[in-house]
Formats: sequence, C-alpha cells, structure tokens
Amino acid sequence: MISLYWIIGTRILERQRDAGWGSLVVRQLAEDLRSEFPAMKGFSRSNLFYMRAFAAAWPNVGAIVQQPVGRLPWGHIITLPEKLDDSGAREWYSAKAVEYGWSRNVLLN
Repeated sequence: MISLYWIIGTRILERQRDAGWGSLVVRQLAEDLRSEFPAMKGFSRSNLFYMRAFAAAWPNVGAIVQQPVGRLPWGHIITLPEKLDDSGAREWYSAKAVEYGWSRNVLLN
C-alpha cells in the first residue's frame, strides 16, 4: 500500500508540474479514484495531499523500500514530512521509530 501511495503522490507531482498548481489535479484525482474504486478507503483529497508530500519527501522509490520509512505505518509516514523539512532528520526519526517501536504519539513528541 505504501508503494501505491508513493506512486500516486509521484503522479500528482508530475501532473501539477505539467499542468500547474492551480489546475485542481488533486481534487479531480480524488473524485476519479473514489468513483472508480468506491469500496476502497484512503482516496480523500486530504490523503492525496499526504501522498504528494510523501513522494516529495522521498523522491526515490528505492529510499522507501530499502530504508526504515518503508517499515512504518502510513500514520507515521505522513507525520514525518509534516513536521520535518530536513531529509536527514526524517531518516533519523524513521529509523528510531522502527528500532524502538515508537507509536505515532511518541514520534510526534
């Protein structure tokens, strides 16, 4: 699921780069995904923005699979780019969250 979210986030970044930020890419994609997959959860507009932030924070898919971030739950992953701009800090916190089994609340603190 994490890989799917990264792919969707990457596609959003590409489309926004090509069409421009104000092109309502995220809103249209959310509507299209919910229409196409009505039984699936996780395709809200706000979650798509999280996917976009995720792909922007980890632009290399290999970094996700091979790094600790790939072993974190989605709630942890979306917290990291929300709170940390520095990629080194994100990597450190993701590694510690995996190593010590931090809950999302511990990660937030």
